[in-house]
Amino acid sequence: MLTMPWRHMLKEVYRGRSASRALMHHQVRQHVALRGHVLDLGGGHRNTYVEYLDMSAAESFVVLDLQPTRVVHVVGSVTELPCQTESFDTVLCFNLLEHVLDYEAALREIHRVMKPGAVLYGFVPFLIGVHGDPDDYWRYTPNALRALLSKAGFSTRTLEPTGDAFLTSFDLIRPYMRLRYIGRILRVIVAWLALLASLMSSKIAMPRSPPPDQSPLGIWFVTTRKSC
Repeated sequence: MLTMPWRHMLKEVYRGRSASRALMHHQVRQHVALRGHVLDLGGGHRNTYVEYLDMSAAESFVVLDLQPTRVVHVVGSVTELPCQTESFDTVLCFNLLEHVLDYEAALREIHRVMKPGAVLYGFVPFLIGVHGDPDDYWRYTPNALRALLSKAGFSTRTLEPTGDAFLTSFDLIRPYMRLRYIGRILRVIVAWLALLASLMSSKIAMPRSPPPDQSPLGIWFVTTRKSC
């Protein structure tokens, strides 16, 4: 069931963003608490979530990406991080793991550079179109992601599917609504209809049998590196 302000979703859609990204931004704003030395993995391209981060408790903020951009501090691969062992207190990994062929190596490297007790905030898409950046390899179910994180040495605090069949449908047809200003208005209307359908579905199904999370747009997760 959707538990986010409609105004936030519609505002994000009007700004040209997908429902998936709007849901991720909501999670970032509500739950990310940066502290100490922060590593942002893959944040050199479309790092729109930065506007929702509270930087007040961050001692440093390092952006790593494969390609140099004006916001990238370190150029490198997540499978071979050019960072010292146990050097970060917080790691961000948003919309990245689906683009990494050797995801197990990536998780091992993330674990290596995190201090004991450090927090990893992440998001992976699930039911969205193929999007190469430069390549697109994987989709992770909640159970698969939980198992992979545990195998890499993480202790999962939160693992939550976001979105439902109605918002997923909106995101799948969204790329076809490209008529500039008219397309923007049309996207907002269709997103509003998707939110309304989601609300009506939950009202009909609740409280006896909540609708299953079988068609999420993505999975939000928060994990910590185990102390020992």
